[in-house]
Amino acid sequence: FAQIRDFRGLSVRSFDKAGNYTLGLKEQLIFPEIDYEDVDQTQGFSITLVMAASSPKSRSRTIDKVLNGMILFKFLRFPLNDCG
Repeated sequence: FAQIRDFRGLSVRSFDKAGNYTLGLKEQLIFPEIDYEDVDQTQGFSITLVMAASSPKSRSRTIDKVLNGMILFKFLRFPLNDCG
């Protein structure tokens, strides 16, 4: 994420009710492996991180699922933007 100009962190509003996280990228040129001269047209894409529960029978409230995802992101040192 450090390659993205004006990056202020990942929005905490991108968690859904199941605690999954989705983010979108407008162009693929943020990756250093991609040669700028070889790109004819920039393409964007979405990435969804699915947070599966350890036990499928466990019933968690929506807020618990979202908070568990946020705790995991903080543990993995994902830069979260608390302002949205």
